[in-house]
Amino acid sequence: MIDLVVVGGLWTAAEVGVRTLPLARVARAFGAELAAGSDAGALVAPEGRASAPALPPLTVAEADRVALAEAFGRRWPSGPGPCLRQALVTAHVLRRLRPRLHLGVARTDAGSLWAHAWVELPDGRAFGRDERVLPF
Repeated sequence: MIDLVVVGGLWTAAEVGVRTLPLARVARAFGAELAAGSDAGALVAPEGRASAPALPPLTVAEADRVALAEAFGRRWPSGPGPCLRQALVTAHVLRRLRPRLHLGVARTDAGSLWAHAWVELPDGRAFGRDERVLPF
C-alpha cells in the first residue's frame, strides 16, 4: 500500500513539474541527469563491451516500484504519451544508480513525428526504451 502512495505522489509531482518548470530542473529534482544528444548511446563501447562498471541489481522494492510506475502510466489521465512522467518516476526510484533521462523522436508510418522519453543507467540498462526512437 505504501508503494502505491509513494508512486502516486511521484506521478503527481512529475505532472506538476513538467507543466511548470524547465525539464532539466525537473530531471535533477527526480534524481536524473538530462542526457545530451551527443552522449546518447555512448554507454556501450565497440564490440558490445560496457564502458562503465556493472551496477548492482535492482532491489525487490525498486523493481516493484518500477513495475508500479509502468502500471500508473497505462492509467494516468494526462492524455497521450505519459512516457516523460513515467521516466521521471522511474529515475527517482532508481536514483541511487545515477539514471539519465533520454529524449528522442521517431516518424510514424503516416509521416508525423512522435516523441518518447526513457531512463538509462550508466551500465546500459534501459527502462522504457523504444528501439524505433532516435535519441536527440
